Formats: sequence, structure tokens, C-alpha cells
Amino acid sequence: TKNRSEKDQKIAQSTHENRYIKPRKTFWRNSKQLLSFCIRIIELMNLQTHKLKKHKLRYD
Repeated sequence: TKNRSEKDQKIAQSTHENRYIKPRKTFWRNSKQLLSFCIRIIELMNLQTHKLKKHKLRYD
């Protein structure tokens, strides 16, 4: 569409002028969400591992 090409043109122009591509906000927002999600999963895995170790120690 016409709007899209105008937007792309502006991005290309600013990229050319600044010599770098500006990261889009959605990329950073998604990255933060993914990172926090991964951290949560790791915490849960550590918690499960800790419980298993306690459980094993009891019966050794």
C-alpha cells in the first residue's frame, strides 16, 4: 500500500542519515517478555530440582 511504502521510505532515509537501523520498540518489548519468561522457567526448574534433591536425601 501507499502508506507502507512511505513509511519504508522514511525508515530508509533515517537509516541512511544516521548510518544505523533503529531497533523497533516491539522487538525490545518482545525480547524482554521472552527473557522474563525464560527466567521464570529456569526458576521453576531449579525449584523442582531442589525439591527432588531434598526428597532423595530423606530416603538415602
